[in-house]
Amino acid sequence: MRLIKGHTIALPWVCALGCAGPTAPPSSPETSHVTGIEEFFPLSEGLTLTYQTETHDGVKDMSMVQVHRVHSGLAQMRTGSGVQRLEVTRDSIRKEGGGYFLRMPLQTGASWDGENGGTTVVRSTNMTMTVPAGTFKGCVHTEEEVPEQRARVTVVYCPGVGIARMKVEQDGAWKTFELRAYGSKATP
Repeated sequence: MRLIKGHTIALPWVCALGCAGPTAPPSSPETSHVTGIEEFFPLSEGLTLTYQTETHDGVKDMSMVQVHRVHSGLAQMRTGSGVQRLEVTRDSIRKEGGGYFLRMPLQTGASWDGENGGTTVVRSTNMTMTVPAGTFKGCVHTEEEVPEQRARVTVVYCPGVGIARMKVEQDGAWKTFELRAYGSKATP
């Protein structure tokens, strides 16, 4: 599978190009008592994340992701292009039957089998990240190298927010995703 070519991204939960309409102003999720790995990758029912995207050739767009929590050990990330099922434990979040998005311990130099078939390494655990949704501190920066596909996926996970920024690179092409808005689904 190609990570980038014709806007195909190996992370289907963020590749729904053009699926987002107008977005609400940035908001904060309700205060929660989430502990463990979900502090950095919240998967609460109804959480909605909107990303602005840009490619190496200047194409800009929007992506939207919504979480459906099936039960404590399983979450679904829904986009306009499909559903990604995630297995959730206190210490890890992984693609159902596949590699890990995040895994404890979150320490610089820690590594694991990544979700795209490469090796993910924690590069930093106390990063400050500024994106359109705001400035976040104490973020974890990971990098997955996928040599067979000549690809790299760099992700910054921030406490209480999840993925604040992601960059997918392959064969000189790249695509970035920056968090624009996040919060719980509006109720009628």
